[in-house]
Formats: sequence, C-alpha cells, structure tokens
Amino acid sequence: MSLRPHGPSLLPAGAGARARRVLVLRPGAIGDTLIALPALLALRRRYPGALIEAVGNATALPIAQASGLADRWIGFDDGRVTRLFMPGEPRPDDHFLGLDVAVTWSRDTDGTLRAALERRGARQVIVAPSQPDPSAPEHVGCYLLRSLAPLGIEPNDEGVEQPEVRVPPEAEAAAQAELSAAGLDWRPFVAVHPGSGSAAKNWPSEQYARIVDTLATQHGLASIVLGGPADAAALRVLHDRAGSVPSIVTDRPLLVVAALLRRAAGFLGNDSGLAHLAGLLGVPTLALFGPSDPALWRPLGPRVRTLRSASLATLPPEAVLAELMTLLGASPHRPWTDVQCRLE
Repeated sequence: MSLRPHGPSLLPAGAGARARRVLVLRPGAIGDTLIALPALLALRRRYPGALIEAVGNATALPIAQASGLADRWIGFDDGRVTRLFMPGEPRPDDHFLGLDVAVTWSRDTDGTLRAALERRGARQVIVAPSQPDPSAPEHVGCYLLRSLAPLGIEPNDEGVEQPEVRVPPEAEAAAQAELSAAGLDWRPFVAVHPGSGSAAKNWPSEQYARIVDTLATQHGLASIVLGGPADAAALRVLHDRAGSVPSIVTDRPLLVVAALLRRAAGFLGNDSGLAHLAGLLGVPTLALFGPSDPALWRPLGPRVRTLRSASLATLPPEAVLAELMTLLGASPHRPWTDVQCRLE
C-alpha cells in the first residue's frame, strides 16, 4: 500500500509535535534545489509545527522560503555550514545547536557530518547521496522522497506532488516593470533560456535564434531571452544571429525570473535550473536534453515535455519548433506531475 506524503497515517502519535527544528542540507545548483521541493513539501507536512531551515544554493532557496517550504535558509558556503564538516564539539554559539531532525543529501564518507549533526542535538539524522545509485536509476524527485522513509514519508501512486511556487508582490512588480520596458504588457511571449550549467548540455545558440525568428514571423509570438553570468557567450550568439532582436533579461533574482516565467505562454530551454522552475510554475515547458538523462532529471510539472538527442548539435530546429507549438496548444491536466515513483 502506498502512502501520501502527509496525513495522520504518517505520524506516530505526537511525533510531529516533538520536532521543533528541522535542518535540510542540499548542496548543488539551482536545478538540484528545485527538484528537491517536493521532498521539502513532504517534510513540511510531516512536521507542521517545526521551524524548517534549508542549506544549499543561495540563488534558489528564496523560492523555497517564499513558497512556505522553508522558514529560513543559509547558503552552502556560509562559514556556519562549514563547521558542520569539521570534527569536534560545537562552539556554545553554534548556529545549529538545538536540532531535532536533520536531512542531508550529500557525501559523508567518514561520518563526520552525521556526527556533527548528532552533536547538535538531532535525534533523527538522514544522510543520503545527492542522487540515486546508477545501479537502481529513478527520477531524482522520487529518490529524494524515498530517502525520507525513516521519517515515515513515502512516495505515493499519484506521482510526485509539486508544491505551489509563490512569488512575493515586490518580485511581481519588478517583473511587470521588465515587461513594460520591453513593450510586452499584454502581448504573449515565450521565455527562452539558451544556457545551462554546462556547455555540453546546450543546444546551439544559433538554433535558438532560428526559433526566436520563426516564433515572431510565423506565429506572432515575442520572445524574452533569460540568462545569468554563465550564459554570456550563448546570449551574445543568439543576439547576433536573431533577425528579430528579442528582449534579453539577465542577472535578475530568481523570484523576479519566476514572476516573469509565470506570465509566459511557454518556455524553451536546455536541461537547466530555469527549466525546472518553469515546470514547477506550470508553464508549458520544453526542455532539451543531451548528455543528462530526462528519466532522472526531467523537470517536474504538469506541462513538461522533453526532447533528447545524443548529439544536441544535430537536433533539428524544425523538430523543436513542432514540439513547442504542440505544447503551447495543449491544455493543462491534473495538478500533479506525471513523474511516477516505483512503489516498493
């Protein structure tokens, strides 16, 4: 029998009330953080009265806090976090004293991290690898949920439940100002992200330029191109190759990017953190995969499709455009992602 990641059947009497402080440690990039949000949602429901603190990617964790999944967060490179990886007793002013439950998806080959968490009071500690064992592959979202089984949390047969991503009013206002400056207050647009954390995962930028041009000339759709500091080269190529120069928005806080994305008619991009964000927001999302496996890393969301090519350079723009236009015409289905978890 499967259990939903919430509800009285998951909780021994009084267990949720006893956990007053929960720590979740998830190092990695934006996508690594966002794919863990369903697990954070399950922890929130398991310990409804606890203070949940997340440690990890400082760019992505404001999304978790704004969405009510974490009460506060700390960047992984913070000195307070570094002390968790050092042997010895904690100082009297250690930030993490008083933990009740700790979950960390990271390497701890010698047990130093587990011991540090226990010394800070954690009665229940889960230390698990950041992704599933290659000998037993499964979607990372399912794997993270399954790793919480010692806490009474299990995947269910309805798929991975996605949390509601919330955006604060100030981020909404900033996004609206961006759209007004681009002349897109009322005009439909597609959000395009030609970059990722690795050049090997990127579809060629000149192909994105062809898609941007075709959307404008044949379908009357504007494009907003999104990027960060690592995407400068891809953005420059797209800007130079596109006949109809799109609006380019770079280096904005992720909450502002989320507010922009939720206004988009669709999203096109590589296997990247922004693809994960668009999927969670319910935006029609087409993610292009090359070396990474969508069976493990497919963005969560009710309107996500993926295209994979062993050689991204040979993926034809005609195929991408056809898939994108089909996706833009599709209607949303139930508010669950269609990523299914094995039930054991």
